[in-house]
Amino acid sequence: MRRDSPEDSLITFTMPHTLIPQTDLEFIARHSNADPQSLRLRFCSRRDLSPAQRESLEFAITQIECRRRFAAKFRTLLSDNPDFLFPSHLAGEQASHLWVSRLHALIASQYITHKPHELRLFDMTAGLGIDFMCMLSSICNDKGDGAIASDIDPLKAEVLRHNLSTLGLDKAIVLNDDSMLALKRCEDDSINILFADPARRSATDRRIYDPADCIPDVTGQWQLLLDKAETVIIKNSPMIDPDKALALFPGTLRIAIVSVRNECKEVLVIARRGAEFEGIDAINIIDDPGDGNPAAIQSVWIPASMRKRTDRIPLVESTEWITSRISSDADIWIYEPNSSLMKCHPWQYLTDAYPELLKASRNCHIWFSTVRYPDFPGRVMRVASIHAGKNTLRGERLNIVSRNHPLSPEAIARKYRITSGGSNFLYAITVGASESPFMLRTT
Repeated sequence: MRRDSPEDSLITFTMPHTLIPQTDLEFIARHSNADPQSLRLRFCSRRDLSPAQRESLEFAITQIECRRRFAAKFRTLLSDNPDFLFPSHLAGEQASHLWVSRLHALIASQYITHKPHELRLFDMTAGLGIDFMCMLSSICNDKGDGAIASDIDPLKAEVLRHNLSTLGLDKAIVLNDDSMLALKRCEDDSINILFADPARRSATDRRIYDPADCIPDVTGQWQLLLDKAETVIIKNSPMIDPDKALALFPGTLRIAIVSVRNECKEVLVIARRGAEFEGIDAINIIDDPGDGNPAAIQSVWIPASMRKRTDRIPLVESTEWITSRISSDADIWIYEPNSSLMKCHPWQYLTDAYPELLKASRNCHIWFSTVRYPDFPGRVMRVASIHAGKNTLRGERLNIVSRNHPLSPEAIARKYRITSGGSNFLYAITVGASESPFMLRTT
Protein backbone atom coordinates (compact mmCIF):
# COMPACT_ATOMS: atom_id res chain seq x y z
CA MET A 1 0.00 0.00 0.00
CA ARG A 2 1.29 3.49 -0.85
CA ARG A 3 2.03 5.66 2.17
CA ASP A 4 0.89 9.27 1.94
CA SER A 5 4.14 10.84 3.10
CA PRO A 6 7.42 9.94 4.82
CA GLU A 7 5.99 11.05 8.17
CA ASP A 8 3.45 8.21 7.98
CA SER A 9 6.16 5.55 8.05
CA LEU A 10 6.11 3.22 11.05
CA ILE A 11 9.15 3.70 13.28
CA THR A 12 9.71 0.87 15.72
CA PHE A 13 11.03 1.60 19.19
CA THR A 14 11.61 -1.64 21.06
CA MET A 15 10.90 -1.51 24.79
CA PRO A 16 13.03 -3.68 27.07
CA HIS A 17 9.94 -5.46 28.45
CA THR A 18 8.59 -8.44 26.59
CA LEU A 19 4.91 -7.89 27.42
CA ILE A 20 4.75 -4.25 26.32
CA PRO A 21 4.03 -3.99 22.59
CA GLN A 22 6.76 -2.43 20.50
CA THR A 23 6.03 1.24 21.02
CA ASP A 24 6.61 3.90 18.38
CA LEU A 25 7.41 6.92 20.56
CA GLU A 26 8.04 9.13 17.54
CA PHE A 27 4.57 8.25 16.22
CA ILE A 28 3.08 9.21 19.59
CA ALA A 29 4.91 12.55 19.67
CA ARG A 30 4.12 13.33 16.03
CA HIS A 31 0.38 12.66 16.37
CA SER A 32 -0.16 13.84 19.95
CA ASN A 33 -2.77 16.40 18.84
CA ALA A 34 -4.57 14.17 16.34
CA ASP A 35 -7.96 12.55 16.87
CA PRO A 36 -7.42 8.94 18.07
CA GLN A 37 -10.35 7.54 16.08
CA SER A 38 -9.06 9.19 12.91
CA LEU A 39 -5.64 7.68 13.59
CA ARG A 40 -7.18 4.22 13.93
CA LEU A 41 -9.02 4.60 10.64
CA ARG A 42 -5.96 5.99 8.93
CA PHE A 43 -3.34 3.53 10.16
CA CYS A 44 -4.79 0.41 11.79
CA SER A 45 -6.88 -0.52 8.75
CA ARG A 46 -3.84 -1.02 6.52
CA ARG A 47 -3.75 -4.45 4.95
CA ASP A 48 0.04 -4.56 4.83
CA LEU A 49 0.40 -4.55 8.62
CA SER A 50 1.47 -7.64 10.50
CA PRO A 51 -0.40 -8.50 13.74
CA ALA A 52 2.58 -7.20 15.73
CA GLN A 53 2.57 -3.89 13.87
CA ARG A 54 -1.17 -3.49 14.33
CA GLU A 55 -0.81 -4.20 18.07
CA SER A 56 2.02 -1.66 18.26
CA LEU A 57 -0.07 0.99 16.51
CA GLU A 58 -3.10 0.36 18.68
CA PHE A 59 -0.94 0.62 21.82
CA ALA A 60 0.60 3.89 20.55
CA ILE A 61 -2.83 5.38 19.81
CA THR A 62 -3.99 4.30 23.27
CA GLN A 63 -1.13 6.37 24.71
CA ILE A 64 -2.23 9.43 22.72
CA GLU A 65 -5.82 8.92 23.84
CA CYS A 66 -4.95 8.39 27.51
CA ARG A 67 -2.59 11.35 27.67
CA ARG A 68 -5.33 13.61 26.39
CA ARG A 69 -8.13 12.08 28.42
CA PHE A 70 -6.23 12.05 31.71
CA ALA A 71 -4.17 15.22 31.30
CA ALA A 72 -6.08 17.04 34.04
CA LYS A 73 -6.23 14.00 36.32
CA PHE A 74 -2.47 13.36 36.35
CA ARG A 75 -1.19 16.80 35.31
CA THR A 76 2.57 17.22 35.90
CA LEU A 77 3.17 13.47 36.10
CA LEU A 78 2.45 13.24 32.37
CA SER A 79 3.81 16.60 31.25
CA ASP A 80 7.14 15.96 33.02
CA ASN A 81 7.44 12.35 31.86
CA PRO A 82 6.95 11.92 28.09
CA ASP A 83 7.89 8.21 28.31
CA PHE A 84 5.10 7.42 30.82
CA LEU A 85 2.90 4.59 29.50
CA PHE A 86 -0.65 3.40 30.15
CA PRO A 87 -1.43 -0.33 29.97
CA SER A 88 -5.06 0.49 29.08
CA HIS A 89 -7.80 3.12 29.29
CA LEU A 90 -9.35 1.27 32.23
CA ALA A 91 -6.11 1.51 34.22
CA GLY A 92 -6.24 5.29 33.85
CA GLU A 93 -9.90 5.43 34.86
CA GLN A 94 -9.41 3.28 37.95
CA ALA A 95 -6.28 5.04 39.17
CA SER A 96 -6.47 7.65 41.91
CA HIS A 97 -6.45 11.31 40.94
CA LEU A 98 -2.91 12.68 41.33
CA TRP A 99 -4.12 15.09 44.03
CA VAL A 100 -5.65 12.19 45.98
CA SER A 101 -2.49 10.10 45.60
CA ARG A 102 -0.44 12.95 47.04
CA LEU A 103 -2.86 13.02 49.96
CA HIS A 104 -2.42 9.26 50.41
CA ALA A 105 1.33 9.83 50.55
CA LEU A 106 0.90 12.55 53.17
CA ILE A 107 -1.34 10.32 55.29
CA ALA A 108 1.01 7.34 54.97
CA SER A 109 4.01 9.46 55.99
CA GLN A 110 2.29 10.21 59.32
CA TYR A 111 2.40 6.51 60.22
CA ILE A 112 6.06 5.83 59.45
CA THR A 113 7.88 4.55 62.53
CA HIS A 114 11.56 4.17 63.32
CA LYS A 115 11.19 0.48 64.05
CA PRO A 116 13.18 -1.73 61.66
CA HIS A 117 10.95 -3.18 58.97
CA GLU A 118 11.72 -5.51 56.12
CA LEU A 119 9.42 -3.36 53.99
CA ARG A 120 8.52 0.28 54.39
CA LEU A 121 5.67 -0.03 51.88
CA PHE A 122 3.68 -2.85 50.28
CA ASP A 123 1.05 -1.84 47.70
CA MET A 124 -1.19 -4.87 47.17
CA THR A 125 -3.10 -3.48 44.17
CA ALA A 126 -0.66 -1.40 42.14
CA GLY A 127 -2.65 -0.90 38.92
CA LEU A 128 -1.29 2.16 37.12
CA GLY A 129 0.82 2.82 40.21
CA ILE A 130 0.01 6.49 40.87
CA ASP A 131 -0.49 5.89 44.61
CA PHE A 132 2.67 3.79 44.77
CA MET A 133 4.79 6.42 43.01
CA CYS A 134 3.58 9.23 45.26
CA MET A 135 4.07 7.23 48.46
CA LEU A 136 7.56 6.14 47.41
CA SER A 137 8.78 9.71 47.43
CA SER A 138 7.32 10.30 50.91
CA ILE A 139 8.24 7.17 52.83
CA CYS A 140 11.15 5.57 50.93
CA ASN A 141 14.48 6.81 49.64
CA ASP A 142 14.96 8.51 46.27
CA LYS A 143 15.31 5.18 44.44
CA GLY A 144 12.31 3.48 46.04
CA ASP A 145 14.32 1.00 48.09
CA GLY A 146 12.26 -0.95 50.63
CA ALA A 147 9.01 -0.93 48.67
CA ILE A 148 7.04 -3.61 46.82
CA ALA A 149 4.01 -3.27 44.55
CA SER A 150 2.01 -6.23 43.31
CA ASP A 151 -0.46 -6.62 40.47
CA ILE A 152 -1.93 -9.84 39.18
CA ASP A 153 -2.16 -8.45 35.62
CA PRO A 154 1.20 -9.11 33.88
CA LEU A 155 0.97 -6.15 31.49
CA LYS A 156 0.18 -3.72 34.30
CA ALA A 157 3.17 -5.04 36.25
CA GLU A 158 5.49 -4.63 33.25
CA VAL A 159 4.26 -1.14 32.46
CA LEU A 160 4.69 -0.12 36.11
CA ARG A 161 8.30 -1.37 36.05
CA HIS A 162 8.89 0.72 32.95
CA ASN A 163 7.29 3.84 34.45
CA LEU A 164 9.23 3.49 37.69
CA SER A 165 12.47 3.22 35.73
CA THR A 166 11.71 6.43 33.81
CA LEU A 167 11.16 8.18 37.17
CA GLY A 168 14.42 6.87 38.61
CA LEU A 169 12.61 4.64 41.13
CA ASP A 170 14.29 1.47 39.91
CA LYS A 171 14.99 0.04 43.38
CA ALA A 172 11.28 -0.53 44.00
CA ILE A 173 10.16 -4.10 43.30
CA VAL A 174 7.08 -4.89 41.20
CA LEU A 175 5.60 -8.37 41.51
CA ASN A 176 3.27 -10.02 39.03
CA ASP A 177 1.60 -12.19 41.63
CA ASP A 178 -1.51 -12.83 43.69
CA SER A 179 -0.96 -10.20 46.39
CA MET A 180 -2.54 -12.32 49.14
CA LEU A 181 -0.10 -15.15 48.41
CA ALA A 182 2.78 -12.67 48.37
CA LEU A 183 1.58 -11.23 51.67
CA LYS A 184 1.46 -14.67 53.30
CA ARG A 185 5.15 -15.11 52.50
CA CYS A 186 6.02 -12.01 54.54
CA GLU A 187 6.98 -12.26 58.20
CA ASP A 188 4.48 -10.97 60.76
CA ASP A 189 4.86 -7.25 61.48
CA SER A 190 7.48 -6.94 58.74
CA ILE A 191 5.65 -4.22 56.78
CA ASN A 192 5.37 -0.63 57.92
CA ILE A 193 2.61 0.60 55.56
CA LEU A 194 0.29 -1.82 53.73
CA PHE A 195 -1.88 -0.11 51.11
CA ALA A 196 -4.72 -1.64 49.08
CA ASP A 197 -7.21 -0.27 46.57
CA PRO A 198 -9.30 -3.35 45.68
CA ALA A 199 -10.82 -3.43 42.18
CA ARG A 200 -14.44 -2.31 42.27
CA ARG A 201 -15.58 -3.79 38.96
CA SER A 202 -17.02 -7.25 38.42
CA ALA A 203 -16.11 -9.66 35.62
CA THR A 204 -19.06 -8.19 33.69
CA ASP A 205 -17.75 -4.62 34.22
CA ARG A 206 -20.45 -3.85 36.80
CA ARG A 207 -19.50 -1.37 39.52
CA ILE A 208 -19.10 -2.91 42.98
CA TYR A 209 -19.43 -1.07 46.29
CA ASP A 210 -19.21 -3.76 48.97
CA PRO A 211 -15.55 -4.40 49.95
CA ALA A 212 -16.33 -8.11 50.35
CA ASP A 213 -17.12 -8.30 46.62
CA CYS A 214 -13.98 -6.46 45.49
CA ILE A 215 -10.75 -8.07 44.29
CA PRO A 216 -8.86 -8.87 46.42
CA ASP A 217 -11.37 -9.37 49.22
CA VAL A 218 -9.43 -7.75 52.06
CA THR A 219 -12.33 -8.24 54.47
CA GLY A 220 -12.04 -12.04 54.17
CA GLN A 221 -8.32 -11.88 55.04
CA TRP A 222 -8.44 -8.87 57.35
CA GLN A 223 -6.60 -10.44 60.26
CA LEU A 224 -3.80 -11.48 57.90
CA LEU A 225 -3.32 -7.86 56.84
CA LEU A 226 -3.23 -6.68 60.46
CA ASP A 227 -0.74 -9.40 61.39
CA LYS A 228 1.68 -8.57 58.58
CA ALA A 229 1.66 -4.76 58.76
CA GLU A 230 1.95 -2.13 61.41
CA THR A 231 -0.49 0.18 59.61
CA VAL A 232 -3.07 -0.87 57.01
CA ILE A 233 -4.63 1.68 54.64
CA ILE A 234 -7.61 0.57 52.54
CA LYS A 235 -9.23 2.67 49.82
CA ASN A 236 -12.98 2.03 49.55
CA SER A 237 -15.82 3.15 47.32
CA PRO A 238 -17.24 6.63 48.07
CA MET A 239 -20.61 4.90 48.42
CA ILE A 240 -19.69 2.99 51.58
CA ASP A 241 -21.09 4.35 54.83
CA PRO A 242 -18.51 5.07 57.57
CA ASP A 243 -20.46 2.92 60.04
CA LYS A 244 -20.28 -0.05 57.67
CA ALA A 245 -16.55 0.53 57.23
CA LEU A 246 -16.09 0.45 61.00
CA ALA A 247 -17.99 -2.86 61.20
CA LEU A 248 -16.03 -4.43 58.31
CA PHE A 249 -12.58 -3.34 59.46
CA PRO A 250 -11.99 -3.96 63.19
CA GLY A 251 -9.03 -1.98 64.47
CA THR A 252 -9.89 1.10 62.40
CA LEU A 253 -8.01 4.02 63.90
CA ARG A 254 -9.27 6.79 61.61
CA ILE A 255 -11.37 7.24 58.51
CA ALA A 256 -10.67 9.87 55.85
CA ILE A 257 -13.49 10.81 53.48
CA VAL A 258 -11.85 12.43 50.46
CA SER A 259 -13.43 14.65 47.81
CA VAL A 260 -11.93 16.50 44.84
CA ARG A 261 -13.71 19.77 44.10
CA ASN A 262 -16.65 18.59 46.19
CA GLU A 263 -17.03 15.24 44.40
CA CYS A 264 -16.59 12.41 46.89
CA LYS A 265 -13.89 10.03 45.61
CA GLU A 266 -13.26 7.53 48.41
CA VAL A 267 -13.59 6.41 52.00
CA LEU A 268 -10.09 5.69 53.29
CA VAL A 269 -9.67 3.36 56.29
CA ILE A 270 -6.50 3.57 58.42
CA ALA A 271 -6.24 0.61 60.78
CA ARG A 272 -3.88 -0.97 63.31
CA ARG A 273 -4.10 -4.06 65.47
CA GLY A 274 -6.21 -3.35 68.57
CA ALA A 275 -6.70 0.33 67.73
CA GLU A 276 -9.69 2.27 69.04
CA PHE A 277 -11.56 4.51 66.63
CA GLU A 278 -10.58 8.17 67.01
CA GLY A 279 -12.74 9.90 64.41
CA ILE A 280 -13.13 11.02 60.80
CA ASP A 281 -11.23 13.49 58.62
CA ALA A 282 -13.57 15.13 56.10
CA ILE A 283 -11.26 16.38 53.33
CA ASN A 284 -12.13 18.37 50.22
CA ILE A 285 -9.24 19.08 47.82
CA ILE A 286 -10.16 22.33 46.10
CA ASP A 287 -7.00 22.81 44.05
CA ASP A 288 -3.42 21.62 43.82
CA PRO A 289 -1.06 23.90 41.88
CA GLY A 290 1.52 21.10 41.58
CA ASP A 291 4.37 23.64 41.62
CA GLY A 292 5.66 22.97 45.09
CA ASN A 293 3.05 25.15 46.79
CA PRO A 294 0.61 23.45 49.18
CA ALA A 295 -2.72 22.27 47.89
CA ALA A 296 -5.86 24.19 48.82
CA ILE A 297 -7.70 21.80 51.13
CA GLN A 298 -10.76 22.05 53.36
CA SER A 299 -10.21 19.61 56.20
CA VAL A 300 -12.46 19.05 59.19
CA TRP A 301 -11.76 16.65 62.05
CA ILE A 302 -14.87 15.01 63.55
CA PRO A 303 -13.98 13.21 66.82
CA ALA A 304 -15.67 9.87 67.41
CA SER A 305 -17.47 11.33 70.44
CA MET A 306 -19.04 14.06 68.29
CA ARG A 307 -20.49 11.91 65.50
CA LYS A 308 -24.27 11.71 65.18
CA ARG A 309 -24.99 13.69 68.32
CA THR A 310 -28.15 15.76 67.92
CA ASP A 311 -28.82 16.93 71.46
CA ARG A 312 -28.29 20.66 70.91
CA ILE A 313 -29.14 21.39 67.27
CA PRO A 314 -31.37 24.47 66.83
CA LEU A 315 -33.78 24.46 63.88
CA VAL A 316 -35.20 27.27 61.77
CA GLU A 317 -38.57 28.05 63.39
CA SER A 318 -40.60 28.20 60.18
CA THR A 319 -40.63 29.60 56.67
CA GLU A 320 -41.77 32.91 58.18
CA TRP A 321 -38.41 33.24 59.98
CA ILE A 322 -36.74 33.49 56.56
CA THR A 323 -39.39 35.52 54.75
CA SER A 324 -39.60 38.15 57.50
CA ARG A 325 -35.86 38.79 57.40
CA ILE A 326 -35.74 39.00 53.61
CA SER A 327 -38.66 41.44 53.73
CA SER A 328 -36.70 43.64 56.15
CA ASP A 329 -33.64 43.58 53.85
CA ALA A 330 -31.56 41.62 56.39
CA ASP A 331 -28.91 39.35 54.92
CA ILE A 332 -29.53 35.63 55.36
CA TRP A 333 -26.85 33.14 54.42
CA ILE A 334 -27.41 29.56 53.35
CA TYR A 335 -24.79 26.92 54.18
CA GLU A 336 -24.36 23.57 52.44
CA PRO A 337 -21.58 21.33 53.87
CA ASN A 338 -19.17 19.88 51.31
CA SER A 339 -19.73 16.28 50.24
CA SER A 340 -17.05 14.78 52.50
CA LEU A 341 -18.43 16.56 55.55
CA MET A 342 -22.02 15.67 54.67
CA LYS A 343 -21.07 11.99 54.68
CA CYS A 344 -19.90 12.28 58.31
CA HIS A 345 -23.32 13.38 59.69
CA PRO A 346 -21.56 16.18 61.60
CA TRP A 347 -24.63 18.06 62.76
CA GLN A 348 -23.53 18.60 66.37
CA TYR A 349 -20.04 19.58 65.25
CA LEU A 350 -21.44 22.33 63.00
CA THR A 351 -23.66 23.64 65.80
CA ASP A 352 -20.72 23.83 68.19
CA ALA A 353 -18.23 25.26 65.66
CA TYR A 354 -20.65 27.84 64.22
CA PRO A 355 -23.01 28.80 67.07
CA GLU A 356 -25.23 31.11 65.00
CA LEU A 357 -26.22 28.41 62.51
CA LEU A 358 -29.77 27.08 62.34
CA LYS A 359 -30.57 23.77 60.65
CA ALA A 360 -33.33 24.03 58.03
CA SER A 361 -35.27 21.08 59.50
CA ARG A 362 -34.62 17.81 61.26
CA ASN A 363 -34.17 15.83 58.03
CA CYS A 364 -32.85 18.58 55.76
CA HIS A 365 -29.11 19.11 56.13
CA ILE A 366 -28.98 22.71 54.97
CA TRP A 367 -28.19 25.54 57.39
CA PHE A 368 -29.06 29.22 57.72
CA SER A 369 -27.70 32.18 59.61
CA THR A 370 -27.79 35.97 59.67
CA VAL A 371 -24.04 35.73 60.33
CA ARG A 372 -21.61 35.00 57.51
CA TYR A 373 -18.91 32.41 58.33
CA PRO A 374 -16.34 32.67 55.51
CA ASP A 375 -14.37 29.65 56.79
CA PHE A 376 -17.35 27.28 56.63
CA PRO A 377 -16.30 24.00 54.94
CA GLY A 378 -18.76 24.05 52.09
CA ARG A 379 -20.87 26.36 49.95
CA VAL A 380 -21.88 29.71 51.48
CA MET A 381 -24.35 31.88 49.54
CA ARG A 382 -26.65 34.80 50.27
CA VAL A 383 -30.39 34.21 50.03
CA ALA A 384 -31.74 36.62 47.43
CA SER A 385 -35.43 35.76 47.20
CA ILE A 386 -38.14 33.19 47.90
CA HIS A 387 -40.12 31.50 45.15
CA ALA A 388 -43.55 29.95 45.46
CA GLY A 389 -45.17 30.95 42.19
CA LYS A 390 -44.87 29.02 38.96
CA ASN A 391 -43.95 31.93 36.73
CA THR A 392 -41.30 33.68 38.83
CA LEU A 393 -38.45 31.43 37.69
CA ARG A 394 -39.35 30.79 34.05
CA GLY A 395 -36.39 31.11 31.68
CA GLU A 396 -33.77 31.52 34.41
CA ARG A 397 -30.46 29.64 34.41
CA LEU A 398 -29.89 28.13 37.85
CA ASN A 399 -28.16 25.24 39.58
CA ILE A 400 -30.92 23.31 41.34
CA VAL A 401 -30.32 21.64 44.72
CA SER A 402 -33.12 19.52 46.21
CA ARG A 403 -32.76 18.41 49.84
CA ASN A 404 -35.65 16.48 51.43
CA HIS A 405 -38.05 18.21 49.03
CA PRO A 406 -40.94 16.43 47.26
CA LEU A 407 -39.57 17.34 43.82
CA SER A 408 -36.27 16.25 42.28
CA PRO A 409 -34.02 18.81 40.52
CA GLU A 410 -35.17 17.44 37.14
CA ALA A 411 -38.85 17.76 38.09
CA ILE A 412 -38.31 21.32 39.34
CA ALA A 413 -36.55 22.29 36.10
CA ARG A 414 -39.46 20.92 34.04
CA LYS A 415 -42.18 22.44 36.21
CA TYR A 416 -40.70 25.92 36.35
CA ARG A 417 -38.98 25.84 32.93
CA ILE A 418 -35.54 26.46 34.37
CA THR A 419 -32.30 25.85 32.49
CA SER A 420 -29.62 24.10 34.53
CA GLY A 421 -26.31 25.89 35.05
CA GLY A 422 -25.04 29.39 35.68
CA SER A 423 -23.55 30.84 38.86
CA ASN A 424 -26.68 31.16 41.00
CA PHE A 425 -28.57 28.43 42.86
CA LEU A 426 -32.13 27.42 43.57
CA TYR A 427 -32.52 25.47 46.82
CA ALA A 428 -35.61 23.30 47.23
CA ILE A 429 -35.72 22.26 50.89
CA THR A 430 -38.01 21.68 53.86
CA VAL A 431 -38.03 24.16 56.72
CA GLY A 432 -39.00 24.16 60.42
CA ALA A 433 -40.46 21.55 62.71
CA SER A 434 -43.32 20.95 60.25
CA GLU A 435 -40.77 20.40 57.43
CA SER A 436 -42.65 22.65 55.03
CA PRO A 437 -41.52 22.58 51.37
CA PHE A 438 -39.72 25.77 50.46
CA MET A 439 -37.74 27.18 47.52
CA LEU A 440 -35.30 30.06 47.56
CA ARG A 441 -32.84 31.63 45.17
CA THR A 442 -29.27 32.65 45.99
CA THR A 443 -26.73 35.09 44.64
